[in-house]
Amino acid sequence: MINQLEPKHLGLSNRLLEFLAPEEDKRLTKLEAFRDLLEMATHFKGHVSCYGQEFDLVPGEVITSISELAKKWRWQRATVRKFVDTLVELGQITHTPQVKCSRMELVNGCLPTIPRTCFRALDSLKAKCHLLNVVY
Repeated sequence: MINQLEPKHLGLSNRLLEFLAPEEDKRLTKLEAFRDLLEMATHFKGHVSCYGQEFDLVPGEVITSISELAKKWRWQRATVRKFVDTLVELGQITHTPQVKCSRMELVNGCLPTIPRTCFRALDSLKAKCHLLNVVY
């Protein structure tokens, strides 16, 4: 007589499933990379620090590095540089290299444009309100 194995319940935790799941190593397409830039630019960060440098960002601006984008998009750095250069040529972004990072701004109606002076005035007003203990 052949003994049949009875099915047993196998306990799988989320941690085990995450460990066993294949790593997502797919490269982003150009469209997905551009969409990622748009998403990064729409998350207004105000005052940011990057590699010891201070930046005041307005909506539509991004501080990042070619290396960070290459890692995020799973591209070679040279491919990211060429992509960014092409977007500049097409008039979709401006690119200002900084020390160890880049300042990129979406242009050509990609995002609503608010003059930088408006944000500086708002920051100044907030600082004055804070000094006077005024709730804004």
